[in-house]
Amino acid sequence: MSGLAQTIIIAEPNPDGHRLYYVALLVDECLSRGHKVVFLTSTAAIDSAEFQLHLGAYVEKIAVETMGPLTLNSLTSASGRYNATVTVIPDGDRTALAVAQTTGWRGHGTLSILVMREPRPVTIRGFKIKALVKSLLIKRASRMRRVRVLILKSAVWSGRSAVEVARDPVTLVGNESDIDNFRMTNDLSGATYWYSVLGAINGRKNLPLVVEAFEMLDRQDVGLLVAGKCDPEVIAACEPAFERIQASEKRLVILDKMLTDLELDSAVVASDCLVLAHSNEGPSGLMGKAAAAGTRMITAGASSLRTDSANLPGLAVWVSLSAVDINSAMAVANRLPRPKPIAGLGREEFASALLGIGANPFGTYE
Repeated sequence: MSGLAQTIIIAEPNPDGHRLYYVALLVDECLSRGHKVVFLTSTAAIDSAEFQLHLGAYVEKIAVETMGPLTLNSLTSASGRYNATVTVIPDGDRTALAVAQTTGWRGHGTLSILVMREPRPVTIRGFKIKALVKSLLIKRASRMRRVRVLILKSAVWSGRSAVEVARDPVTLVGNESDIDNFRMTNDLSGATYWYSVLGAINGRKNLPLVVEAFEMLDRQDVGLLVAGKCDPEVIAACEPAFERIQASEKRLVILDKMLTDLELDSAVVASDCLVLAHSNEGPSGLMGKAAAAGTRMITAGASSLRTDSANLPGLAVWVSLSAVDINSAMAVANRLPRPKPIAGLGREEFASALLGIGANPFGTYE
């Protein structure tokens, strides 16, 4: 991308998860370089709390257009209509598979696709064949003219990849005063060792298992912080344990709401140990934040968490997805000093990689 002002299309109709956060990072990078941004999205996304949280500050600075289903035809039409230099798809798994089954990108400029769910390693069993097919199609798409495909990796990933890589961006906002205010507002006593489960808390984060492990701790100067928008069914499953914890000398703080960036980052820094017990595979944005903050981590379940934890010796430990093993790791964690933060986990490289600005800074690819 040259230094001259360009038109960049970003297409993302789904407001869930980190998608609009990624959009905001891309928008910020484009505007800082003097480019025009067209955001193609859905009415549901515009009406979502995530839109206001991540993009509210940008709505007067970019063009926002609602779109129908995100298809290659709709993207091709929009890229020509706006004379786009780059069309970026932050959640591009389906788009990558679709373009791989055509003769190539027929739109204007370059199509840049982020594959958020990397195909997992394939075994010889037939039911895993879809992962192999997806991997082959992604490689085919990445070799097409005017198509850039990047695989989303964790913030702490290093190594080689058959397809270009974009590491999960890490941001930490706020200062010591903000952290102190968060502690004071939520009564997070400094004499208490705080474990936390943060972010969008659904069934895949196994909160009942973490609560069970916490309840088994054989000491009273510990607390559990549950902060983020919680699935009502998950909270209901934990209610009996919550009542027992509240009746004990252990501490429990529940913030069941969508956290602002400042609240989430303050929670990461204010925590002594972040617990990531995931059933689903894929990079964890919270892991990157905790690494940058120097917050100890217990990870469990997903093999992707196991791999990333191995890259953070002394800061993260992986265990199996069981209350007994999580409890054992918790008991060890609260006897250890706070780790040192990991430097160099920035967000600028993520946006630059997707927008094609300069060389890809993330490791090597074959």
